[in-house]
Parts: sequence; C-alpha cells; structure tokens
Amino acid sequence: MTVIERLPAGLFGKGTESFNIENEPYTSFRGTVTDFENTPECRIELYTSHMKSDPRGEKAMEKMTGSKNDRVKVRQWMMCRFGGLDNTPDIDGDDRIQEAEYVPCSKRGTCPFEGAGCCTVEVYKGVFLSKAELAVARLLLDQDKIIADRLHISPETVKTHMINIRRKTGSLSRAQLVHWATNKGII
Repeated sequence: MTVIERLPAGLFGKGTESFNIENEPYTSFRGTVTDFENTPECRIELYTSHMKSDPRGEKAMEKMTGSKNDRVKVRQWMMCRFGGLDNTPDIDGDDRIQEAEYVPCSKRGTCPFEGAGCCTVEVYKGVFLSKAELAVARLLLDQDKIIADRLHISPETVKTHMINIRRKTGSLSRAQLVHWATNKGII
C-alpha cells in the first residue's frame, strides 16, 4: 500500500499527521496537506518542543543536517521520527504529541544516528521491537525459510523472533501479526 492509498490523520478531525514522500516532509492538518515550508507554525512549534525534550535526538539532528538552526533540525526530526503513516495521528486533537513511529528508511541498519534520530517500533508504552524483530516483521508476508534466507539467519532464529513479536504485540496468529504490522506501516 502506498502513501497515497492511505488517508492520513488531519484530513478530518483535529489530529495532525506528518509523512514523507520522496524524502520530503508533508503535514496533514485541518483538512489540508502542506509541504514543510507551508506547515502551520503551531505544528512546527510542537515538533520543535518535542525535539528539544530529547537532547540526544536533537544532537543527532544537528550532526545529521550539519546545522544548529532549529528549523533545519526539526524538518529532519519530522522525517526521521514522524515520517511514516500509521493509524495514529502524530499530534492528537488536544495538541499532545504522540510517541515517534516507525519510519521506513533506506538508511536503516547503516545510519550512524539510528536509534537516536529515529525510533524502533513501540508496541505499547515502553515495549519496543528489537532491530532483529523489526527486520523479521517487515518480511511477515514471506514464509519463515524465505525470511531466514533474506536475513541470513537460521529458520530457528526467525521462529524465536516470531515468538517474541507475538508476545510483545499480543498477536496469536500470523494473520493478526500481518494486520498489526500493516497498521503500523511496517509492511
């Protein structure tokens, strides 16, 4: 499913959703989708406040962008922390910013700022998928042996990761896992 096929928060109701298209951040707010330069200042201020509440993450943005300018850093922050589309608004109707979400990124696994600049998937408050579990979750539509081959791990390791993902998500079946991963924007 592509970004265009999903209806982001912010088109209806009071929520706000930010997302990336071709490495450019966009924001959906009050029925309008805008590029970064036209994102309402009230949304930029909320994302800036969120970034500043995480000194390690803000430092990663500074190093990543090569800039100390807050606007430059928050643009990258929005892409790294909130650039994925899921079924939860990034900023709710009461202007509370939600936890960062999983953002599909071509630099995953090689980015020196991974984990500081972006987030792994938070299943629920304080419970995250590990990088290895996330790699398996991204391939849930494949059979375990194919997952093992693609990730260069054993089928037993895939099985262990699947058990851990099921435990963390509360999913009993693979179909439930696929539904959960699709809603999170992982697959």
